[in-house]
Amino acid sequence: MDKVVNVDSSDRYRIRLATADDNIQLLELTSRNPMKGNISLRIDRNPDFFSLLHLRGNFETIVCEEKGKIIGCLSVSKTDHFVNSDKIPIWYLSDFKVDREYRNTGIGHDLARHCLQLLESRNADLLFCTTAKGNDRVLGFFKGRGGLPLFQKAAAFKVLQMLPLIFKRKHKNALITSHLSEEEEELLIKTFNKYQLGKATWISGLDNRIYIKYQDGKDVMALISVIDTSTLKQNVVIDASRGMKFLIKSLSKLYDITGVFPFPGLGSPIKICYIDGFYVREGMEECLRVLIQEARHYLYQQNLHFLTIGLDLKDPYLSLFNRTFHLNFDSTGYISSLKNNRQLLSSIVEGILYEDFSLV
Repeated sequence: MDKVVNVDSSDRYRIRLATADDNIQLLELTSRNPMKGNISLRIDRNPDFFSLLHLRGNFETIVCEEKGKIIGCLSVSKTDHFVNSDKIPIWYLSDFKVDREYRNTGIGHDLARHCLQLLESRNADLLFCTTAKGNDRVLGFFKGRGGLPLFQKAAAFKVLQMLPLIFKRKHKNALITSHLSEEEEELLIKTFNKYQLGKATWISGLDNRIYIKYQDGKDVMALISVIDTSTLKQNVVIDASRGMKFLIKSLSKLYDITGVFPFPGLGSPIKICYIDGFYVREGMEECLRVLIQEARHYLYQQNLHFLTIGLDLKDPYLSLFNRTFHLNFDSTGYISSLKNNRQLLSSIVEGILYEDFSLV
């Protein structure tokens, strides 16, 4: 990470690039500022705020501080993605937070403006970010006001939270492994290549990831990657609608009755595994369903609460994953081109987008 750079100063506060020494203050800022929406989440980043960003790719975090206290931040990460099957860099915006007492003072705008200056100095073009449905507080920054770029809605994502499975049928063709061959990793990339913004690179060898594959002889019919990011981020539900609170209480009772690992109440971390990649041979979709059941049983064995995947509402695979009992969390993706590449934006929006919610 870069050394401290004084990006801007005023009598009240200064904006600069973050360093590793800011970790504790950034963790505290994150904890103080949950993500509002139909379901209000606090996504903690203990023990290291920057670990999740390292997994995303090359990144910078900009902080705003007043008298040595960090009161706001904004991160941007650069990762290669597929757009129209070509590999190009995408800059992902995240961690946009300002303490409550400093909102509507222009600090959020200043953070965004300095992030824009940083991106322009890196010759960036495509920017992407996601927000929870109902998080209206950030929408004003997407409207192109005050010299900021105009964002447009790129996709609506359905984030499926699938429950553990206690009992399952044995499938001799289903295998859990911690490593894939290069050829099998290419199968995942093959799936990503079908999407707009699909991942163009695959990080292998992570300790917190398993693979489940359906194999017929030497032929892989289906494959999913399941990653546990609880060492990087912790999802805590702090508030929800009346109906969702009732559902949480019902799940707690169900988990007590069935002997599943106790379901946490409001304010406690939810243990989640994410499907961060999958492949299925054409016509073999039922094999993928088998692997989903295997993954849900793995959750039960590991005392985890949810198996999660986020899919574009236009994704044909959504109906397959939708057949499993789950809770819904809705998210929206926004995109912008700093170089005003309207044709490229149109092709992305018209396509089916991929987003890895294990990194959100």
